[in-house]
Amino acid sequence: MNVAKLIVGAILIVAAAAGAFLWYTAERAFYEPVAFQPGAEIRLVPLTGDQPEAIVVEAVEGIDAVSSPIKFRACFTTPLSWRC
Repeated sequence: MNVAKLIVGAILIVAAAAGAFLWYTAERAFYEPVAFQPGAEIRLVPLTGDQPEAIVVEAVEGIDAVSSPIKFRACFTTPLSWRC
């Protein structure tokens, strides 16, 4: 009975470590923080257009990577509302 508990415990520990490693490599390992310069703008393509337009943003945080297919990710807030 004790051997079975040890095996199950070892499996759980290895699974948790593998999950933590997978999360770290997918979310953090290959990314660098992006420093946004004053005057840099976030541009979005409106639903009714085909050209990107600059929008007003606040509290911009972003990451970038050379090796990721997603490459650039950013979070920000905007006072603008959705218009359909």
